[in-house]
Amino acid sequence: MKGLALRLRVRAAWRALRNRSVALKLSVRLIVAGLLGMLVARLADLPQDYWIVIAALLVVQGSVGATLVTGRDRMIGTLFGALAGGLVALLLQPETMEERSLAVIITLGPLAVLAAFRPPMRIAPVTAAIVLLADPSHTHIVESAAFRVLEIFIGTLIGFGVSLFVLPARAHKQLVGKAAQSLRLMEDLLRHYEDSFGQQPPDERLDSLHERLRTLLAEVETTVGEVRRERANRMAEAPDPEPLARNLRRLRSDVVFIGRTLAQPMPRPIAERLSPVFEEVAETIRSHLRQAARAYETADPPPSLEDVEAALEHFSDALEQIRQEHLTQPLPTTEVGQIYALPFTLENFRENLRDLDARIAERQSDSRRRHDQESNDHPESGQEAQ
Repeated sequence: MKGLALRLRVRAAWRALRNRSVALKLSVRLIVAGLLGMLVARLADLPQDYWIVIAALLVVQGSVGATLVTGRDRMIGTLFGALAGGLVALLLQPETMEERSLAVIITLGPLAVLAAFRPPMRIAPVTAAIVLLADPSHTHIVESAAFRVLEIFIGTLIGFGVSLFVLPARAHKQLVGKAAQSLRLMEDLLRHYEDSFGQQPPDERLDSLHERLRTLLAEVETTVGEVRRERANRMAEAPDPEPLARNLRRLRSDVVFIGRTLAQPMPRPIAERLSPVFEEVAETIRSHLRQAARAYETADPPPSLEDVEAALEHFSDALEQIRQEHLTQPLPTTEVGQIYALPFTLENFRENLRDLDARIAERQSDSRRRHDQESNDHPESGQEAQ
């Protein structure tokens, strides 16, 4: 018993570490970036070399794509702010603190407006202020601007190098994980709707599930931008991520529409007829989402839609029988609309599941192509394995 308990604890700890692998790898990269920044700062012997360490730490992000975006914005903003501060210093030649303060006000006005409309330029006002307020006893303002640009650029390049070569985290891999989590959250939401069909409004816990799903899809959108950046710089050969993000948004809309349709209990005679077939539909869709999440993670073939289509056919037959028996005639218009809105939403769900399967097949094809390419690049390893 003790041995079994120990093995279970070890497995649980290993699963926890795997779930935190992204954060742990980022921690390692930050440590390496800080150490390299300190070493380069010591060797460079610049006036304010600590900016090398600060820049290296700020640039390193959770993925290579995010690091590229952050580093690019920081380099452009630093260069623009240093140029603006240096130009104002050359024109005004401020010497006293009052003159420097006036120069800062003149410089920050247009830079603040620019940063408001162009968020990547947010670092420009900060750099300009630091350049103009530098201690004149140490270095001239123009020299301070040049050193600041050099220090930030060195730190940014260190961050780039660490992100590329120290436990590199590709944005596409993170996108795969977030997409799978989104599909599992949709499955959980459908489970609640299945349990509450025709009886009572959905559980209040649905609000927290919807909030988690919204947050996760917002992260997916951010990660899509990072994947695009990696693709544009030829650092990844992943498929275009936008169709996947669009498909996830549509699937979430389907789940939301089902929830709105079932927000009020259906009339009892209708609910008694539709409840069994809706449970069948919800169960098959949930199973498909669960299998799709697993297939997308492992780059396996997409699951079959046959069970979902069969369940939807049963639901359509039940609804047609209700119509033939005129069970909806005595009902108010709002309740009739509630009943017939459900099959429309479920039909959209089927089409979006078909699109999801196409995304899974696309990922499987890409994974197979890269595997074949690696095999062709290293044929000797395959021969040794045989």
